[in-house]
Amino acid sequence: MKITQVSDSVHVVKGTNVNWAVVSDGTRVTLIDAGYPSDSA
Repeated sequence: MKITQVSDSVHVVKGTNVNWAVVSDGTRVTLIDAGYPSDSA
């Protein structure tokens, strides 16, 4: 799993079966599931 810091409040997590972003505002954290490439609309 590779974690890349995009900014102070945004990190991107890439793994073999997961891709998601972590966004924080200091007190709360939001996880955003990026899905799989085949899941695109």
